[in-house]
Amino acid sequence: MRWLLIILLLLPATAFAQSFTLSEEDPPAACPTGTAVAGFQCSGDFCDNITITCRAIAGRAGVTDWTEWVEADGQDTAWCSNPGLGITSGDGPIGDFVMTGLACRGDNCDDISLQCTRFPVQIDRATCITTRHSDENRGVGLPPGHVIAGIRCSGRHCDNKDITYCGTNPL
Repeated sequence: MRWLLIILLLLPATAFAQSFTLSEEDPPAACPTGTAVAGFQCSGDFCDNITITCRAIAGRAGVTDWTEWVEADGQDTAWCSNPGLGITSGDGPIGDFVMTGLACRGDNCDDISLQCTRFPVQIDRATCITTRHSDENRGVGLPPGHVIAGIRCSGRHCDNKDITYCGTNPL
């Protein structure tokens, strides 16, 4: 029993999942170094409160940047894509950037921007799944080895968030 406690104490903090909740009143939520967003949940009117869960990802984190803002009245998707981190609604998930944080602004957190970080992984487009999330349903917890590649807003105040998550392959 004592050896188990010693092992747990020696493990890095990133070995365990950590969650962060934010709304438009809060500063951006960012995963600790070496982790990526592996869960997403909404609560409150119009998905006003967003909780992201971070989990360790293989490899060393590289450059980090933010996508352009995706607004509630638009139909764009914020993709963590390489090259160019902006809104690339036609390109979909490509490259080696994964979601590592989230910022929101406006009434009910209705404009969002993704923090994206480069890791030594490649998005496997054949494994991508898109699911819709709102305050009326449960969030999503990703299977091991999967990351969020993009989020699309729709509905009043961006109440519906379509989360695209994909498997990864090491580079």
